[in-house]
Amino acid sequence: MNTDDDFKAQTLKAITDQQNLNKQFLSRQLAFEAMMTAMLHRTQPEALAGLLDEYEQAVDRLATQLPPKFQQPQYWQTWSAEIEALLKLHRTEPK
Repeated sequence: MNTDDDFKAQTLKAITDQQNLNKQFLSRQLAFEAMMTAMLHRTQPEALAGLLDEYEQAVDRLATQLPPKFQQPQYWQTWSAEIEALLKLHRTEPK
């Protein structure tokens, strides 16, 4: 193989490796979200408000470790919205 062929082969391998890593990450993310949703729905209603507060504080603290250009709050805010929806559901359920 000449240098151009080597470069092409290395580039294709790097792209394939990155695609495989992305697939693994997305699959793990899907499993994590499914588990978190299941756990939230099993959380006692009286614990949800405290959980929401702790979650938001932790996200605020950890977000400072990301450069601003990488911060995408619309993704971490979905969990706040999920917890808030559960709180609202429990408030409207007949007792």
